[in-house]
Amino acid sequence: MILIKSLRHMLIVTLTSVSLLACEGSDEITDAVTSIPVVDTLPAPVVSAGENELVIFYNRSDDNYEHWVLHLWNGDGCIAYADFADDEGTVWDLGQAANGEDPNYGAYWILPLKTDHNGCANFIVHKGGEKDIGGDTNNVVDLTGEYTIWTLSGISDLFTAAILPSGNIFIEGASAHWLTASTVLLPIDNAIQHQAKALM
Repeated sequence: MILIKSLRHMLIVTLTSVSLLACEGSDEITDAVTSIPVVDTLPAPVVSAGENELVIFYNRSDDNYEHWVLHLWNGDGCIAYADFADDEGTVWDLGQAANGEDPNYGAYWILPLKTDHNGCANFIVHKGGEKDIGGDTNNVVDLTGEYTIWTLSGISDLFTAAILPSGNIFIEGASAHWLTASTVLLPIDNAIQHQAKALM
């Protein structure tokens, strides 16, 4: 899967419904158009990053967060977490348990940062040997911008704005999934063809 994140100003969707109304005392039928407002906002999260904090949200479509933890460490070019010395981190088998669950955005972690961090932080979401959102790769948060990160199970991208899967449902065989007003998820085999159409 790949993501296209630049559609916000390229596509505005307006929904209208046409109702047939019968005029009282007449057989005449008229068309009335009713505009349906398009909502481009998502609910506020239950937590946000404070000073020297990183917040990571992890959203699973099955809402099952039992035993899903973060592996955190300082090293590999990123020295960020206040709870660990340089080149140290969580024990893999234990990991860092979530601080709580947001009803919309899933499990979340509030992670204290060093005041003199070097601009990036490492993490891996896992349940035992099963890894998510980055597969076998390390997820690196860029700490030069936003300090609240949203993730979706099965998708390796890290988002700096709130995001939800469409109805928390992915349709097998679909050509695309519209995740937010500015993010469309496309299967890799259709990506080039659909990306060209979307950007025209």
